[in-house]
Amino acid sequence: MNSNHSLWGFSARTQAELELLQSILDNREAYDWNPSLEDSDTYLSQFETAWGESGLNHDQVSKGWQTVSQQLDIMWQSLDQAGAGASVLDALTTRFSNRMPADLLAEIARRAEDVVSSGKPVLNQMLHCVKDILAAWDETDLQVMARPMAYAMRDGQGEIVEVTLQSVRDADWTSLSPMEQARLSLAIARYAIDHVDA
Repeated sequence: MNSNHSLWGFSARTQAELELLQSILDNREAYDWNPSLEDSDTYLSQFETAWGESGLNHDQVSKGWQTVSQQLDIMWQSLDQAGAGASVLDALTTRFSNRMPADLLAEIARRAEDVVSSGKPVLNQMLHCVKDILAAWDETDLQVMARPMAYAMRDGQGEIVEVTLQSVRDADWTSLSPMEQARLSLAIARYAIDHVDA
């Protein structure tokens, strides 16, 4: 896997999991032993001989594995805590700084933090986040645009937000059409609400 996953908003833990999955699914041979070869018995005999000569016994290997396992658990917990401690603005800036001006991202982040605990429906939360940015738009029109993103996420289907983000040209904010700006703003608002709610 390449190292550009953070551009897609993946956490460090998710990146590591994806890289592990790729290494498991990789078709290239990870090591030189192939059980379908005729000399596999010879290879195993050589391996067992080398293992015996290493001087390690089962208890030593078991203790070593427990140590490694504990260290990995600590590492995963620290990554989870670091990800949870990231502010909404940090998350938006990391993901969308090349698509929306910083002051608008800050506005969405601030409003998302304010509105998530309000108990309002997600659709209303999204509109609250973008109302100053899209002040020229009629609220009914924004509701129509926001509705698929607001309700698709309830079912765990975040693809609609990603599709919306991909459907908007990756261009400077000022060169986007008002429709593109509205769609991008609503998608970013939905992303911010999810980050606050996580």
